[in-house]
Amino acid sequence: MIVWFTLRQFEQLCFDLAAKSPLAAIEPIPAFPTRYPGILESCLGTPLQTFGGKDLYPTMLDKAAALFYFLTKNHPFENGNKRIALTALLVLLYRNKRWLMTTDRELYLLTIYVAASEAKDKDQIIRNIRIFMNARMCTRRQGMKFVKTSQAMPRFPKRRGRKWSGFPRRINQRINVVLRVSSNSQED
Repeated sequence: MIVWFTLRQFEQLCFDLAAKSPLAAIEPIPAFPTRYPGILESCLGTPLQTFGGKDLYPTMLDKAAALFYFLTKNHPFENGNKRIALTALLVLLYRNKRWLMTTDRELYLLTIYVAASEAKDKDQIIRNIRIFMNARMCTRRQGMKFVKTSQAMPRFPKRRGRKWSGFPRRINQRINVVLRVSSNSQED
């Protein structure tokens, strides 16, 4: 079973983390309620669609690839779409006990590749994202061995009230790679 996001969880886990990134002082992400109505909801719902009783994106990797693509290309926010898309991808993988054993440079190049792609190539781009992830996918535990001991990730945060606390440091560090994406791109 895939652990997915509700809109509220997305705001608390992905949007808030991306909005608190160091680049936010230079290129702030507008408040969550200012998102374009319906687009974020569509980005979150599209990977879960079915047709004739079959999932259009059958595996967790297919769903993760589609989410990353739609958040990057459909621009549900005025600014910070690539940062938020990468944050959502990493959080989704982490919540499903997966991780990517990849370099920051590869994540940067993947993000630029998706952002620069043509809409007519959507299906091929989503397949390529899935192939990229599949080649680098590991369990969350294996991924933590990949990370230096001093940067080891704590368990997923326990929920306190309505907020998530103690968000994993490694996800936060990984998001910083997108800062380069945002500052080097023409449009976020």
